[in-house]
Amino acid sequence: MQKQGLLFNDEKIDSDRTYQADYMADKRAKERDIEIDRSRQDQRRRARCKKRPDLFCRTYFPHIFYNAFTKDQKVIIDSIKQRILYSGRAAIAAERGGGKSSITKIVGAVWAVVYGYVDYIVILRANGDEAQSTLTDIKNFYETNEKLADDFPEICHPILALEGSAQRANAQTVNGQRTKLKWASREINFAKVEGSSASGTVVVCRGVDSAIRGLVKEEKRPKLVISDDVETRASAESVVDTQRRKKTIEQDVMGLAGPGKEMAIVFLGTIINRRCLTFQYTDRKKNPQWNGIRQRWIKKFPKNSEMWDRYIEVRRDDFYNGDPTGRSSLGYYRKNRKAMDLGSLVSNKKRFIDKAAQDGSRLEISSLQSAYNIIADGGWDNFNTEYQNAPPEDEQFETLGISKRIIMSRTCGMARGLVPFWVEYLTAGIDIGRRLLHYTVVGWTAGMVGQVIDYGTEPVFSPDGDHKSEDVQRGIADAVLLALLQWRDSARDNGWPAEDGNSIRHLDKVCIDAGYMDAATYAFTRSDTTRTCVAVKGYGSAQKTKFRMVGKQIKRGSHWFGSWQSNDKVWLYHVDSDFWKQFIHSGFLLDPGQPGSIVVFGSDRIVHSEFAKQICAEQWVKEFKSGKGFIDGFRQNYRNNHFLDSTQYAAAAAAIAGARSLTVDAPGQPKRKISLREKQKEMRNKR
Repeated sequence: MQKQGLLFNDEKIDSDRTYQADYMADKRAKERDIEIDRSRQDQRRRARCKKRPDLFCRTYFPHIFYNAFTKDQKVIIDSIKQRILYSGRAAIAAERGGGKSSITKIVGAVWAVVYGYVDYIVILRANGDEAQSTLTDIKNFYETNEKLADDFPEICHPILALEGSAQRANAQTVNGQRTKLKWASREINFAKVEGSSASGTVVVCRGVDSAIRGLVKEEKRPKLVISDDVETRASAESVVDTQRRKKTIEQDVMGLAGPGKEMAIVFLGTIINRRCLTFQYTDRKKNPQWNGIRQRWIKKFPKNSEMWDRYIEVRRDDFYNGDPTGRSSLGYYRKNRKAMDLGSLVSNKKRFIDKAAQDGSRLEISSLQSAYNIIADGGWDNFNTEYQNAPPEDEQFETLGISKRIIMSRTCGMARGLVPFWVEYLTAGIDIGRRLLHYTVVGWTAGMVGQVIDYGTEPVFSPDGDHKSEDVQRGIADAVLLALLQWRDSARDNGWPAEDGNSIRHLDKVCIDAGYMDAATYAFTRSDTTRTCVAVKGYGSAQKTKFRMVGKQIKRGSHWFGSWQSNDKVWLYHVDSDFWKQFIHSGFLLDPGQPGSIVVFGSDRIVHSEFAKQICAEQWVKEFKSGKGFIDGFRQNYRNNHFLDSTQYAAAAAAIAGARSLTVDAPGQPKRKISLREKQKEMRNKR
């Protein structure tokens, strides 16, 4: 009986253990099992956004998209939507900071997922670190958005149940069925839940330099690939890296679709240079299959560019004077905003820094002003590339090698406005614009060694309105004439002090642009009884006209001539712009003191930043064109070339005044024509 009792007790113990194990297993299963709570779900709100990704973004992510979408942002949203629904390719060059990455992540990896439009999405970034960062952002959208969790509980509740521990996903169940949720650092597999439109959907983020071919999983292939900023500045500058990325996209990525299958591909980026992939794919002529779009911050530039040139100068003066927030430039813009905004159109009116400065005023008050602040601080090339998707020409041409840095380095240490003792000719050139006169004053030796003594602008108070109307044209002409008279009176009354401190130097010759508002220039030069001021017109490759000696009554010189304008009763001096602009560029390249060399006043290089940029606004290039051979001429790199024009006129003025200009052809300069008589004499000398 004892033996049987012992057996009975052992059986009871085993039974208790089995019960306890079953109980604990059931308890753990219940703990693992996720209850989908639909009590807070707003079905109407969820349904409204199903076909409206823009409304989805504003409804569920108002903290990110707090302003109404711009037309350009809607283009990005619609392009992703169309590719999701109908496949195909799209390439968009968006402006830097325009919100494309946020749109990409939310429309592609949230909207398309929760409504079941895609079951496998791949987002490509430039490298693995950026890819991981992108996936982290996407995971945060699901983990922290209460409104999204309320309306899509079958998708979000399994994620929230992890409580930040991805390991819990391994055993997670819903209604006793494993969800197979994967919440990794490089990949998301959404929970398999009955009734979930995202059940089993895969989201993968990869660097474009990683293994792409291995993204086919259990015969499941991506339905959407979004390439978001896959280029870096270093890769875009490298032909090898660019070609490698191109092969990855066109062979590895496009091959993910499988034989006879379509896959949606959206390529988003910002153009870095004219060789980068974003530039190539958005070129509709060369790659029409990508349906390329290039977006710009400034859709239409303001008509009064001279006033914005002045704004840039004032802002830089603010920085030079120790004001990092540019209060004087803001005041100038406030005063003239109506005229300065005229004719402009920006992509996003809300894009500016609406914060208070130390004095209580706003840092910026418009998107256009914000754009020009970037231009003033970083330059036109940077703005055109990063925010206009229109980088400057960067092909390799044969040039003299002039650069902004070289010009800024040619300072002589002498104070601004001070005339050195060795100056034999003091001349000036004036370029005329609707809102500003740009002038340059240069001192020369008889052998054309030059020093820029002074440069600057004189305001032209032209009327607003249609500049093509006769009334406005007359008003502009009157304003130009008044500005010229004021500049001349100031120059005559004040002059420029000589280095010895005992005398004042006055201008020997002034050349004034007659290419714009010639009637005003002619009227001004007729009023100058001293004949110091003369009207000039430039001819050359930039004007698409050749310099030729023509006219009956002419005064001849080296690369200039004067002809009597009988109708206007004035002498007009024609100058060879190709020669004189190259003379200026060569002058800054030569060592100071050499014949033809040029330096600029002062010792602070930064002060001359805008002057140097405008001197380099045009560059002499020698380019090979198929069927035509080598063609040389000036190519414009920067729209504001006013100081280059005024400085070349100052050089021509020295030659007109009697200084000896260059008479031999310099490398890269337009060649002087040789007459038949000279050619015959040369041949006789050779014999």
